[in-house]
Amino acid sequence: MILLFFFCCKEKSSPVDSENGDNDFPQITVNWQLTNGPAGGNIKAISFGSSGYIYVGTDGNGVFRSSDNGNKWYESINEIWNPFIRCLGVNDQGHVFAATGNEGLFRSTDNGASWQDISLGRGGSLHIIAISPDGEIYISDDDNLERSSDNGENWLSTGLPGGYDILFFDSDKMLIAGWDSIYFSEDNCQTWIPVAPIYNVRSMVIDASGNIFAAGQI
Repeated sequence: MILLFFFCCKEKSSPVDSENGDNDFPQITVNWQLTNGPAGGNIKAISFGSSGYIYVGTDGNGVFRSSDNGNKWYESINEIWNPFIRCLGVNDQGHVFAATGNEGLFRSTDNGASWQDISLGRGGSLHIIAISPDGEIYISDDDNLERSSDNGENWLSTGLPGGYDILFFDSDKMLIAGWDSIYFSEDNCQTWIPVAPIYNVRSMVIDASGNIFAAGQI
């Protein structure tokens, strides 16, 4: 059974400890509410579209979508012959991309009502889907990190091997992390520069000041 929650939060200030000189750090109150489904399989990916849809990818039951914040869910698995979804991505046009855990890459241009197989004979596990601010699509499989500038019709190698699980964009830089290190590129993937010898990176985030936080091993 899938349990999916959404939350809202508000900030309140904690008192200052004048004796110890502690700073006044904000405390966050979080309220979680269980959504009404979807039912079936474990959720592996969540993505949001500009049209208001929420998409979830499951491990064995394909893709579900909701247009009312999770009150009602509809199965969206037409033409997806591999129901083990690993990751999802949605571009500014509302086109949805779904990648599976062992093979298969699919695209929907009608909010998940139908899907087109754009695997192009691709095999192996797909780890991530990321879409840049200028609309380029990036995927990482077991062997290569690739990109497409034509909505998934054709793919080009970026010069890095595959196996990466984290990819995001910060201003004019692209950062990627995985099993061997963290890299960034400022020239549209022409060159890659190692940031730090941090291995097996599992999570990474950047704050408003540009500081990068990474969870991994050194």
